[in-house]
Amino acid sequence: MEWKGPLHLSSTEYNPPHLNWVREKKRSRCWVEEIMDPNIGTNCDSSKMEILAKVALKCVEVDKNIRPTMSQVVEKLQRNEIDS
Repeated sequence: MEWKGPLHLSSTEYNPPHLNWVREKKRSRCWVEEIMDPNIGTNCDSSKMEILAKVALKCVEVDKNIRPTMSQVVEKLQRNEIDS
């Protein structure tokens, strides 16, 4: 795999089906359980998985100004780990 740089596409150009699927699932109450790979099993903390999924969704926003920096991503994930 090769790094191609940051994504600079319009919403009409960048709208993969799997991303739409996750965003649709996010509207339901148990969305995290619905999007998780069943091979992971049920031994994971769903609240931590929800935070991870929300951060991931922010990282793929079409508007680059909405996307968090990598240091913001790391801070959010570490803060959750410390808070738990």
